[in-house]
Amino acid sequence: MALGKEHTRGSVKAGKTSGPRGLAALPAKIAVPRLLFIISVVALCVVGLVMVYSASSILAYSTYGDAAYYLKRQAAFLGVGVVACIVSAVIPYRFWANRIVFFSLWLLTVAVLAATALGLGVSALGAERSIMVGGFAFQPSEFAKITILLTCASLFEMQREEQYPLPKFAAIFIISALVPLLLIYQQPDLGTAIILAVGIMAMCLLLGLPVWILGALVALLVLYVVFACITQPYHLQRIISMIDPWTDPQGDGYQVIQSLYAFGSGGVFGTGLGLSRQKFLYLPYAHTDFIFAIIGEELGLVGATFVALLFGLFIYSGIRISRNAPDILGCSIAGAFTTMIGFQACVNMACVTG
Repeated sequence: MALGKEHTRGSVKAGKTSGPRGLAALPAKIAVPRLLFIISVVALCVVGLVMVYSASSILAYSTYGDAAYYLKRQAAFLGVGVVACIVSAVIPYRFWANRIVFFSLWLLTVAVLAATALGLGVSALGAERSIMVGGFAFQPSEFAKITILLTCASLFEMQREEQYPLPKFAAIFIISALVPLLLIYQQPDLGTAIILAVGIMAMCLLLGLPVWILGALVALLVLYVVFACITQPYHLQRIISMIDPWTDPQGDGYQVIQSLYAFGSGGVFGTGLGLSRQKFLYLPYAHTDFIFAIIGEELGLVGATFVALLFGLFIYSGIRISRNAPDILGCSIAGAFTTMIGFQACVNMACVTG
């Protein structure tokens, strides 16, 4: 298997890309993508905080008597994310390729996913996707997005170093990816399973796997979706209602219709920050799944386009970082995570706009 040959030459030494002198001391082709990546992430976080407060203030005040309730939660989670980011930046990414580390993370992921699949999770909206940890609802599938991609990247690294026979490697790889995907399906959470599968396929593409293997993976994903729609028909109904929400305007299509009303009200320049009408309990989940609709209503086409461009910048810079990585492991981790997050954003924006 010819996995990412351009990364085997080590033209960029790992020790020279993260020194104390910062971005200014790095070559432009290394520093510029990193700077653009940081700018896009910070901008998205700031826009997210502002829009969460705007979209949730009415619901928060009517439910908890505190218009800033969801803003405070979002800020707290953002703080945790920043700390996790700093810790992750300090830990060399090769640490995650240690067999004991990634296998332990994989086992933990499968265990918590199995807990939800076996009915030990918290039921919400017809699915059991969460478990309670310290009073907070924790979704194991979100944890799985991280650990499964790290596991797959580590397996590719092992294949490169130890040259396992292709059939043996393929069997290990498929089992490592398929078991969590099936458990996520069982919750059921088809969307997360597809997003994770796309991240895995992006990793395979970046590492130069043969086209026939990528084609087989795409075919398996299509069959997976078809199987899910047959065995869990509400998935198909959701797809139909997204394409034509007026087939069931008071049922499955209600949310998309209200979302389209929001975009229609926003026009080019928006109604103004904080002046959404749909957030007055007309649009369900306005501060979570459908926050892009509130952005379109309050900030208009200009604001919605700006957010889309920020995600575009995130994807571009993340892929450039992946291409400049000093080894296969860095390439696969950066590329797969960038693609997965970018694809998830695109799927959300597509669903919200019908």
